[in-house]
Amino acid sequence: MISSDSSFLVLLGIFIAMLYPAGVVRLFSKYIKEIKQ
Repeated sequence: MISSDSSFLVLLGIFIAMLYPAGVVRLFSKYIKEIKQ
């Protein structure tokens, strides 16, 4: 049970680590587009 919980936390951490930068890049590119216009 403990091992499954730890693997779940690792998967969750990887998911957040992959998702968060993508959202930041999306917001940043949107911000740059608004500046250029």
